[in-house]
Amino acid sequence: MLLLLSRAIWVADAQFCKYGSLQRLHFLGLRLGIDVIVAGKMEQSMNDQMGRMVFERHALVRRLARAGLVRERDVAKHDRGAIGGEVCQLRALQHREAEHVGRLVAPAPIAVERVDFGVRGEQQARDQARVGKARLALAHRRRGSFGERLPVAWRPILDVDIKLHHAPSLSARSRCGKGSACLRFSCSAISIATSRPGGLPVGDFMHRILIVFAAGICAAAPLPALAQPAMPDPAPATAEEEVAAVAWLKDKGVAFDPGAYDGDSLAPLAEQLGKARIIGIGEATHGSHQDQAFKAELIKQLVRSGKVTVLMLEANRDAGEQFDRYVREGAGDPAEAVRAESFFRIWKNDEFGGLLLWLRAWNQKAAIPVRIIGVDCQDAGRDSGVALEFIAAHDPAKAAQWAADMGGLKPGVRFVNWLDTAERAEFDRVTATTAALAGWFESADDATRAAPGFARARFAAVTAQQALAAFEFDRDDSDKSRADPAYYARRDKFMGENALAMLAPDERAVIWAHDSHVMEDIPDFLDAMGFQTLGTTIADKLGADYATVGFTWSQGSFRSTVAPLNADGSPDMKTRRNLEVVTLPNNRTGELGNLFDRTGAQAMWIDLATRPDTPLIASWSTRPYWRGWAGALVMPGKWQVTDLSIGEFAGDAVTGHDVIVWFQTITPTRLWPQADPPVTSAP
Repeated sequence: MLLLLSRAIWVADAQFCKYGSLQRLHFLGLRLGIDVIVAGKMEQSMNDQMGRMVFERHALVRRLARAGLVRERDVAKHDRGAIGGEVCQLRALQHREAEHVGRLVAPAPIAVERVDFGVRGEQQARDQARVGKARLALAHRRRGSFGERLPVAWRPILDVDIKLHHAPSLSARSRCGKGSACLRFSCSAISIATSRPGGLPVGDFMHRILIVFAAGICAAAPLPALAQPAMPDPAPATAEEEVAAVAWLKDKGVAFDPGAYDGDSLAPLAEQLGKARIIGIGEATHGSHQDQAFKAELIKQLVRSGKVTVLMLEANRDAGEQFDRYVREGAGDPAEAVRAESFFRIWKNDEFGGLLLWLRAWNQKAAIPVRIIGVDCQDAGRDSGVALEFIAAHDPAKAAQWAADMGGLKPGVRFVNWLDTAERAEFDRVTATTAALAGWFESADDATRAAPGFARARFAAVTAQQALAAFEFDRDDSDKSRADPAYYARRDKFMGENALAMLAPDERAVIWAHDSHVMEDIPDFLDAMGFQTLGTTIADKLGADYATVGFTWSQGSFRSTVAPLNADGSPDMKTRRNLEVVTLPNNRTGELGNLFDRTGAQAMWIDLATRPDTPLIASWSTRPYWRGWAGALVMPGKWQVTDLSIGEFAGDAVTGHDVIVWFQTITPTRLWPQADPPVTSAP
């Protein structure tokens, strides 16, 4: 499926973009694989511009000069001023709206549009840009520049047309300095292409966050004029920094026997986490036994110690409801509930099933029984059916009409299958219908709200509407230009909002989900793009009343959907193997397991707040490390290899979680018998 993120960019003067960007990359030590915006129609050819500017100074430009840049005229007229040192002269640069101004050329993953300008002189909005003297301060990490930072975009695809749609050239900003204005790009239509491999589950968070990385800062929404956060520093940790980090792990880490821990050994951790109202517990992969077994034991200890009375699952509403009825009332067959279609197959295993049975036993004698809630939104057929059943008892005519409008999305129909096959008209009609269902409950009178089953049906209507919104642009026929980074965060945002909404004022909860969902904070550049997680949604409301646990490992095997690579490097979904056992490393240089291995332990947990306040640890905390994370799909041929074209790169080890649990060796989860051929569903 082709994903197009459309945006337009105005390049006021290509030589400035070229010079500043290439110079900056040179200082960063980057030499290969960059995207360059070049003027396709300029009075002066780009070859001449590049030659005059930087050809003799940077070997990188020699590659670009051989890229076959075109020499077309009659779009822009400008008087070229002499370039000397940091002072440049621009005068009377004019352009016409909606004209072609350039292409992205050369192999790509690095963008080159970040430039700081401080501009003094005339300011003319509308279609004409007039600039007086401009001070260009790009070297030495832009020290001395008094302009605003321009957005960086990560461009994964070659040869992308850039169309000029709107060019409000200059805008006065008080932050630029007295008597100055800021020159900035006006982003409204860069076309970028990337893809979701056919067959990949629509809800896979790991894929969605990669799309956000690939889309970049200027992907799909106008950015504020404020300085944008920097991208992560790719420099690896030094030997001295890692020595300091290992010493800290040995000193403050709590080592334990991975085959012989129990509630008593986890009591200190449960006590520490139990100070929060909501605790998010992740897992590095969806198919590793050690992560899920530890999580289940920690949840048991949190329940035993009275820290939580609600278990929230990264699972659909219907699945959570079946589990809740079983653990609180003993209703239903637990095996049938676990194997139900509405529950993701990745957790149909001994690890989760054992926790479910334990909670039922606990509730048989507990003064305050534990309840279970599914907060996900990927089951619109069943959810809308529950809402319509309630509405039918109060407004039969509307219920009948809305049931007909739901078309083929009926209870029991797998949402992801319907999403890919429904006609566009039906999708739009169902989207409108689910919104109407949710609206009906919001406008209900007091008598209706007091009726039995109202809260259940209203929640079902909400999750049905959320499903259509969360995957609105995943269809092949959708307008991908509207899929901004915030779009790819919708599902997480909805799960976080559902968790907050369903928790009673006197309740405390624990969440079962993936590491990437429960993260309480994310890198600044992702936050600036509008991305968020289930955890950040909760943390924004609760602050310190939200705590998180993440996982990592060094070696071993886990279950996942495994896809070989096509010749072009894309996953071959036709030959993928679902819920396959895959063996991969996480203890090579640059992988977090490598650091933990040096402690001599077999397993440990570490409170990240115990990091010593030293320069070495402070700098180590910013260094990139692979965590061994795996979502619904793994490509062994690209396992933990930096690939900026799809946004694949390591983050630091300390962002996102309060506690990290490490196992030296992991093994696959113990799956229950499958009722049908295993197909990895999407969390």
